[in-house]
Amino acid sequence: MSPAQDKMYWRRWAACCRANDWRMVSGRLAPAARLDGSAAHCKVVAAARQLAYSEAVGLDADHLRHACHIVAIGRDKSHLKFTNKEFDALLDYWGDDRDIRGLLIDPDDLASAIHQQNPTLKTRERMVKFLRDDCIGSYVAGESGRLFGTKDWEALADDQLTRLYEHLRNRPNSRKRERDPENEPF
Repeated sequence: MSPAQDKMYWRRWAACCRANDWRMVSGRLAPAARLDGSAAHCKVVAAARQLAYSEAVGLDADHLRHACHIVAIGRDKSHLKFTNKEFDALLDYWGDDRDIRGLLIDPDDLASAIHQQNPTLKTRERMVKFLRDDCIGSYVAGESGRLFGTKDWEALADDQLTRLYEHLRNRPNSRKRERDPENEPF
């Protein structure tokens, strides 16, 4: 996890805590804490209670945070060791500061539900962004045509797009160059 992702992790966790009133009051979870607002809440709270039970302590916000890891990626793991795919899965619950509000913040958010059901969407969006923003368009289209018989690379299936992404990511000549104003013609 990059430093920027770590900051986003804590920012989104704080947003999730604010939305659900998951705060500690006199060593206990606040009485107004939202624990059963949706199916996602019920899964997280059940996992958090299991964690608290295994430690023989009362439920606290840290149990809820780690329970979010369990529900999102299937096991508890330090967030610093998350892969991009695992972080994306967690952000389906906490929101991503852009299009996804998060199932624990807004249980009715359709974008969160769609991304949770289709975990490859974020990966595809990341690859398309790289190919569109960082690579030379004609180079991308040419390599797509050579490899897959179509220059319409955005219409490629996920596995083909992944192959194109990996292929071009390892080719420095595919990248757009920074413009040097001193060497530009008048």
